Amino acid sequence: MHGRKSSGWIALIYVLIGGLVGSLLGHFLAPLWPPLGHSYFELGTSRGPWTLNLGVFGLDLGIWLDLNLGGIIGLLGGLWWFQRRKA
Repeated sequence: MHGRKSSGWIALIYVLIGGLVGSLLGHFLAPLWPPLGHSYFELGTSRGPWTLNLGVFGLDLGIWLDLNLGGIIGLLGGLWWFQRRKA
């Protein structure tokens, strides 16, 4: 039972790492092949909805998702890598 629960977190980590690596490669390789760096999916805000302003300092929290083709390939690669490791 414990193995199944932690397996989901490990899969999420593999997918996130794959997406990060793929997105970075997409940005760096975009001059060679522009579709790799093109942003296909954007979600979120540029300025976070949770703002704490205390006068001396402030804290601004937000989240966004910006997927390019390299990131999508990386996400799928991370999922494939997890499935291969699991077998």
